[in-house]
Amino acid sequence: MAHVSRLSDYVRGGVAQDTIWEGSLVTPSTSGIRSDLVNVRLAASGTVYPVFVAFAAPTNFPRPVNSLQYTARNTVTIRGDNNTGWADPVDTFTMYRTGLSNLEAPVLTSGMLVQLHRGGTYTLTSGNWINTANIRVPGALVKAADDGTGRFQLTTLQSEAIGFVEEFDGKRNYLTVTIRQ
Repeated sequence: MAHVSRLSDYVRGGVAQDTIWEGSLVTPSTSGIRSDLVNVRLAASGTVYPVFVAFAAPTNFPRPVNSLQYTARNTVTIRGDNNTGWADPVDTFTMYRTGLSNLEAPVLTSGMLVQLHRGGTYTLTSGNWINTANIRVPGALVKAADDGTGRFQLTTLQSEAIGFVEEFDGKRNYLTVTIRQ
């Protein structure tokens, strides 16, 4: 799983508006529905600020837990006759036996709560960065990928860089990156 290697200078909550893989680069936007949480989308190419690393929010739900518990719903509507339940729609959802923040690389779907981190050092799984030989070198500059997937990509331009590589773990294929405040 992506994890925080050095504590973040800035952390805040948000709500996923895209399908986001933990450890991806994201940018916040305003929210028309929820006044306290920002909407979060994958970082577009060329975005330098504000760029955050997305993490699954830790929870204290009893297990197993319904996936709907992870969503930030603004209203709840009870349908049908509460006594019989005949008018209730059929819902499908995933049951988690462990929290999303404990999984290797959870996918955060639209509506799920997200933690946004900036100004720290983060260790990323192999799918969060575009694997090239030069990105594995400590000190290499990184930016938001040109393909719009929220992955990290090597850059040589200081004006595009959002951070730099600290180290590469060849055994696990993990990359540790520091993101500037």
